Amino acid sequence: MKPFLLVLSAPSGGGKSSIARNLLQGRDDLGYSVSATTRPKREGEREGVDYHFLSREQFVQRRDAGEFLESATYGGNLYGTLRSEIDVIFDRGRHAVLDIEVEGARQIRATFPNSLHVFVLPPSAEVLIGRLRGRNTEPPEVVRERLTRAADEL
Repeated sequence: MKPFLLVLSAPSGGGKSSIARNLLQGRDDLGYSVSATTRPKREGEREGVDYHFLSREQFVQRRDAGEFLESATYGGNLYGTLRSEIDVIFDRGRHAVLDIEVEGARQIRATFPNSLHVFVLPPSAEVLIGRLRGRNTEPPEVVRERLTRAADEL
């Protein structure tokens, strides 16, 4: 079977990362695409495992050079999927699992119409609010912005 993209998308805090981790356990036919971001590294996060942490300048240069499959601004930071991540996964004969925001998923759908898309709906608005606030990694105005955007995406 030809490798394909499995795109998990949801609002921030929607649970897509947890689903991706569970899906990948014990699966040799799947590979996880590590996204790139300009946001600061959170406690416990590792470069190349959780994200590729880039400066804004590095991100923009790579985006302008066509190195991204998709990119979007979220919470004032840039996020995107590097084409090289997908190439490595496909070269290993695996299907690529992407855990991305809704805007990035829209871009991929337009470019890769045969990709499989799963929109993850959070259990409730209250749970989503609790997850975002519980992270304690962003100022209240960023949490409000994420919640406003989530309401639009849902």
